[in-house]
Amino acid sequence: MRELRIIAELPGRATAPLTKKRKDSEASRLTCEKLLEAIEPLADMLRPVVRMPVVPDTVCAPKGLDLEPYLHVLRWFLEDDEPLRGVAFPYEVGTHNLAGVVPFLASRVDATWKALAPGRAGAIVEKFASSTFIAVTARRIITADPRSLLRRGELGSIHSLDEVQYVRPRSNHGAGVRPTIDVTTDHRDIHWMFPETADLEHVDNLVALLAQGTPRVAPTPVAIEQSDAPGDTDDS
Repeated sequence: MRELRIIAELPGRATAPLTKKRKDSEASRLTCEKLLEAIEPLADMLRPVVRMPVVPDTVCAPKGLDLEPYLHVLRWFLEDDEPLRGVAFPYEVGTHNLAGVVPFLASRVDATWKALAPGRAGAIVEKFASSTFIAVTARRIITADPRSLLRRGELGSIHSLDEVQYVRPRSNHGAGVRPTIDVTTDHRDIHWMFPETADLEHVDNLVALLAQGTPRVAPTPVAIEQSDAPGDTDDS
């Protein structure tokens, strides 16, 4: 049912030129719609209707962004007893996106939220100012490219909260660097950066949600510096 819903409801490549591939895609969507009409009554009897997730208290997103389209797709990937705790749209920092060029990186991070506004989609925008959609549930961290999620129902990496080893709280090393949180899982290190306009309280709440599966929350850089300051050690 989930796969049928995704194919039937999402536009996919609807903006591409009319090609055989698009015709096939439209035919598949129509077929899925017909199948849903036929089997949905029986499916509803066997399994309760999948409800829309409630907008969580923790939302790190541009002011006024409509979350309904994202939650509409996300619901097909959530388990029946898996509440949504938080949603965020950070910029994922990596070696491929000029992480070391601080002024340029700050501008790029700020541009990611502007790119989420309706009508701002485009190849250049997606390439140079693409954010990451994050949904934190009671069990998992679900990620996706925002437009791939909306267009094709595609998810990115999914991490169990049990896989989270360390979470470093929000850091901001200078005026030119945006608020950043670091997450270490069993498989990789993740660095999420937020625009200057992000609500810092919600960013900090997101840290708490990410760390709910582990007590190992790393101290902030400030705390580390203070602990290493001269005079803190016992020379006796």
